Amino acid sequence: ELEKNHCVKGPMPEQMSYLTEWFKEDLPPLDDDDNREFDKFLKSFQGIGFSPRDPLQAVKPLIDWETFDTPQGAPKKRKVLIFSDGCGLCEGLMEFVPEEFVAKTQIVDTPIGELADDGMSSLLRPGWDLVIFASGLDEPASSSVDDILRVQGAVMKAFLSLVQSIQKLDTGTIKSLAVITADTHAEDAELHAEVGAKILTNAGLFGMSNTARMELNIPLQYIDTEYYLSAKTLQSIARELFIGEGFGQDSVRILEKGRYVLRHIMTTAYEVRNRE
Repeated sequence: ELEKNHCVKGPMPEQMSYLTEWFKEDLPPLDDDDNREFDKFLKSFQGIGFSPRDPLQAVKPLIDWETFDTPQGAPKKRKVLIFSDGCGLCEGLMEFVPEEFVAKTQIVDTPIGELADDGMSSLLRPGWDLVIFASGLDEPASSSVDDILRVQGAVMKAFLSLVQSIQKLDTGTIKSLAVITADTHAEDAELHAEVGAKILTNAGLFGMSNTARMELNIPLQYIDTEYYLSAKTLQSIARELFIGEGFGQDSVRILEKGRYVLRHIMTTAYEVRNRE
């Protein structure tokens, strides 16, 4: 029937199949002179630059902002709105963000399931440089169907309301959006056995983020991190959110062992085994 309608002409070429894979793409280290120059280069174009703190070692000054010779000078301070998780992990994340990067922070303490559309709009209306939706880190009390659906429904409805509210606001009111989940893309069999089905409760945020990225005229960064978060991982997430130059370009996994970026690739290399 498809061939009659001229939708398909002949067999599909072998190279037309694609899949997704995570590739390790760490950001440059912050503790050498070359990357200080790289930092200056980025900042001269964007006015944001890297964090002046070393996320992998002790907290120490990296850049002397008073003598920083770029057209923009010190980094632009941003207003940040946070839809936090129930455990306060996102609040801990902000402890790793230098004061030079933040003008104002508001943490939404209303339970995510109680945010009506009107309440969402009132939160967004003042205008924010960065909105962090970290409710994807929340988990149900158990892996029972009822518990999973209860949390999943509340989080998905809140995110849908957030996206719809942003669309209704004047352009530029919300400048960027970040979505954070925990081990939605984990492939560790032991972790899945330990945590159970509830680890995938908020997996739908990945697809919703991809759709929202196309519909919203703002950068949107999807970040999947670890179920068990360390201070090092929190520091890396903070850097991902505030350095600026790659924000909104990729879907990423921020793990203890590094930073991974989602890429679409051809299946050719994965089909070799089946051809032998």
